Amino acid sequence: MLGSALPLTAEVPALGTLLAASPMKTLGIALAAAVIAYFCGWLQLMLVMGISPEAAFLAGVAPFVVVDVLKILAAVACARAVKAAVR
Repeated sequence: MLGSALPLTAEVPALGTLLAASPMKTLGIALAAAVIAYFCGWLQLMLVMGISPEAAFLAGVAPFVVVDVLKILAAVACARAVKAAVR
């Protein structure tokens, strides 16, 4: 589902990691990218499958939120560690 939104959001976290002065800014950029991806996937699922917004959310967004937030937190932590090691 979210693969269709990937081209829109693929570069946002990478750019944020490179440009953000703080981990909180990087986290905010990554979360914003995830929200964009979720919205695009939710909209596509709703339109293609012809289901209600609630059903599309429950099928295409809700099951993935917790895992994706954990992955974002891990990515920010790794980016911070790499940035500190490179200095």
